[in-house]
Amino acid sequence: MWKEAEQETSAIVLKISDRAKEDWLEPEYTQKLPCQDLRIIDDLWARYSNGRFGFTVQKYIWESSSVNKNYNNFAYRVGWRVEKWLQYDNLNFTSEALKGHLPWHSWQVKKTEFSRVGFGAFMSRVAQCQLQPEKESITQLE
Repeated sequence: MWKEAEQETSAIVLKISDRAKEDWLEPEYTQKLPCQDLRIIDDLWARYSNGRFGFTVQKYIWESSSVNKNYNNFAYRVGWRVEKWLQYDNLNFTSEALKGHLPWHSWQVKKTEFSRVGFGAFMSRVAQCQLQPEKESITQLE
């Protein structure tokens, strides 16, 4: 279920940014993502994961004092990096995954180089859209 949700999220984000053909999203395109669409996607992730996954959960972790908007720290905290960077097929697509582990943002991976671009820009957009985790989710994260 979670793998399919990640794939659907990626397809939707690429479609609403008009980048489906390119199959990845450059950082400047994140600023054009409609807040209403991001809110709907985030609400679905939060609702069906009981507050474990979604953009606002990731934003909360991203801005936490232990991560402090550092991508490497974030990746360790959500389990995207353990001893080395996880590849897509090695992600934990179960409800037992670390909080914030999903969605993985595959739309931000430039497949030709397999490098992630623009995570901070996307988190900035989530902040601009004033997406907030539900209060229950925040207490679960602490």
